[in-house]
This record gives sequence, C-alpha cells and structure tokens, in this order.
Amino acid sequence: MTERTTVGALQVGAVVLVDPDRLAFAKVEEGARSATVTGAPVKVSRKVSVTTDLGEIEAGPTARLFVVQAPEPTPPPALPPGTPGTASVNVDAAGRLTDQSVLRVAFDGGEVTRSVPLEVDEPNGHLAPVRLAATLLALGFVPVSPWQLNRNDVTCDVVVMGAPVA
Repeated sequence: MTERTTVGALQVGAVVLVDPDRLAFAKVEEGARSATVTGAPVKVSRKVSVTTDLGEIEAGPTARLFVVQAPEPTPPPALPPGTPGTASVNVDAAGRLTDQSVLRVAFDGGEVTRSVPLEVDEPNGHLAPVRLAATLLALGFVPVSPWQLNRNDVTCDVVVMGAPVA
C-alpha cells in the first residue's frame, strides 16, 4: 500500500518508489522499484537531494512521490516456550533476499509473517543471516537448524524463545 507525499516531508527509513530505468522518483506505481531513504534530505540550491540505498536522487522540495506504508507487524504468538515451527522466506532465483522477502513461521495452529527489513540496527545489519535472525527474534522465535535453500525459498526449524536450544 502506498501514499503520496512530498520530497520535503521524507524522513530516514522511509521506503519510496523509484523509476527502475533511471534514478528518479517514480511518477506511477506500475513497474516501480522500492528504495529506502538512508540519509536526511538535504537542500541543494533549489532542489532537495535524497540519499537512498540505490543512490542520490534530486527533486524539487514540493515534488510528489509514492511512499510505501509499512504493513502492520504481526504480534508474536502467545505460545509456550519450546513450541516448534518451520520458518520460510521467499528469495530470488540466486537464493538472495529481496526487498519483497517475507518471513513466515508456521506452527501447530497458525502462522505469523513479517517483512524482512533491508537492514537492521545491529553490527553487519545488512547481511542476510543477521536480518533473518532479527526478524525471527521479533516474531518470538529462534532457529534450531541451519537454513536450507529450496527452489524459491529458504527454510529452517524454529522454536518459541525461552526454550533450551540443543
């Protein structure tokens, strides 16, 4: 889901839609790619320079753009410690996380999901294993097996936090 805003109203961490053919804010949602604002917008002459994970984008301070609204996070399950589950996350053909990757944990009686962030506030927070561990932890789970690469996803066994991990 997206909403419209101006360049001057952007904040660090916002996810914006950009034109994949040129580094500019997308004028339409169709075919656009997401980029995360990594630096505070800076006024440069009559324009505003915005640093994203894809590079610098300049636009007028009142230029309208699309901002992706973050989905409501799924609350961690109220399960007893040690409850087993299976975690899976979608990846690209090369087995890499993408900006569209979603972590799903299925357990007896349900499933919880959360988008995998492009970076987490931890050392090496841009690396996939750190991002996956942080996302699992946010859902209340810890891995108990190595991640296995499948055709379109990676999976591992998990348990609800609080249980001794063998």
